[in-house]
Amino acid sequence: MIRAEPLRSPSQLPGVSGLKDLDSKRVAAANNLYALTLCLICILVCRGASVSVKNHRNSYLWAIMQMWARQHPRMQQVWESLRDNKSQACMYGNKMDKWTTIKATASLYDAICKQCDGSHTHDSWKPSMGPNGPKFPKTGQSEYPVELCKEMANCLARFLVNKGAKFLHKPVPTDEIGTATVAYSWTKTTPSIVGRVLDGL
Repeated sequence: MIRAEPLRSPSQLPGVSGLKDLDSKRVAAANNLYALTLCLICILVCRGASVSVKNHRNSYLWAIMQMWARQHPRMQQVWESLRDNKSQACMYGNKMDKWTTIKATASLYDAICKQCDGSHTHDSWKPSMGPNGPKFPKTGQSEYPVELCKEMANCLARFLVNKGAKFLHKPVPTDEIGTATVAYSWTKTTPSIVGRVLDGL
């Protein structure tokens, strides 16, 4: 059986000792991305923006950012101001017993925190044999349930309205092509996020 050696550990979050060649470069690149993410979170929070970040299963992302945040009082204050929002996918139409945790601005996603009410059964995580071969239940589980996405969008809209934001009178199309077209038109009149971040540095 092929087994990949871990590149990090709970006691060596920035990377285990002795990494070489490609593994060393991969960890260094990921660390740079994590550091940038933490900086962006701090900049946005200090400017009064809402933020959210998900930690994938078996990822050390949150642990690494928390470790770095503790090295700077202001960063630690920002990081500790975020709240964990846990939801069970079966309450949003998914048939699996799957949890999602999103760290976000306090009160932003309070409404998504739902636990299974026991009114339904869950599908098994065990692989099964289908007409076209083995079927693995984990396939497609990286996507958020549609109902969860809608609830998160509603939460964000309410949060922004309370902050004084005003939305377009014309609703955003629900189909992929229409949404992409509207999003592209916004880029012509809205400065890029990169530009905004650079302006704040």
